[in-house]
Amino acid sequence: MSLAILTTPGAHVYNLGTGQGVSVLQMVEAFERVTSCRVP
Repeated sequence: MSLAILTTPGAHVYNLGTGQGVSVLQMVEAFERVTSCRVP
């Protein structure tokens, strides 16, 4: 992936390549657990 995509406005979709589907809630909970930061 080019770094230019990071400065392009709009929505972007990224495949995490885990082979298992995850919900947005699961992603948020994992983020909070790993970073110790609450997502409002």
